[in-house]
Amino acid sequence: IPLATLLCMLDDPYFPATQLWTLCFRAVQAEKKSCVTNMFSIMRARYRKLQELALYLSRPRDPKSVNPASDSDSDSEDEETPFVPWRSPERTETLQWKTLAPLDFPELTRLHLVHEYTLSISDEEAVVLAKTLPNLEVLELNPAPGNPNPGVPKLTLRCLYSFAQSLRQLHHLSVLLDATQTIESDTPVAVFQRLEKAFLCVSPIRIKDRDSVTLHLARLFPTTAVLTSERSYVSEWDYTPPVFESNRLAVWQDVERDLHLILNAKQDWLKDIRKH
Repeated sequence: IPLATLLCMLDDPYFPATQLWTLCFRAVQAEKKSCVTNMFSIMRARYRKLQELALYLSRPRDPKSVNPASDSDSDSEDEETPFVPWRSPERTETLQWKTLAPLDFPELTRLHLVHEYTLSISDEEAVVLAKTLPNLEVLELNPAPGNPNPGVPKLTLRCLYSFAQSLRQLHHLSVLLDATQTIESDTPVAVFQRLEKAFLCVSPIRIKDRDSVTLHLARLFPTTAVLTSERSYVSEWDYTPPVFESNRLAVWQDVERDLHLILNAKQDWLKDIRKH
């Protein structure tokens, strides 16, 4: 059903608001950001006990049309043939901070948000988002947009500090950010307490930034955390992201490998310290 129809149900005074803990919505048409804002506003007013929210606004893409084994070959048209029953939304419908600001659910543990285009939110706005969702265990913040040219993210690696500091229960994180920003030596860090797996590999990154990004993540991640570049990790229902940009993916795979080695060495070092 269209989102507007769902909103009529959610706003119905006879709808059992106190008994709704999980809401998963799969778009069947291009939805306007004003409708998404209205949805969040209605839910903030009536559904304070919500624990899981999943909003899939990207066009469907048949997972069979994209061969996971061919991430490095983005030239094959067969791999890029999507199953798209409706047109992509206009770029003016990119979700902005004022669209997401009503996301204020203190008991929410899982948030999945997928859109055709990069979310237009800043690091400062991510601070506010994290503080209003303190019990999140899973955060999927549009990590692999449905459009092959989704736009440049405003979020940077600095937002990870806010997430680590405020989301103490978080164990799965998927986000699209700009990893080309210079990481200053005095950039604050806070270690994720329970992070198990993270997905960042669609994020813009340069070869020259590989080492600094790896070391920064090593300071943020617990020793048991894993950075993954698997497409299946961000594929849901009838949606799988476009073929990953090969050069960018190669850099992230190097980061993934190096980070694994650093965290393992750190774990062994901590074990030795405890023995003595």
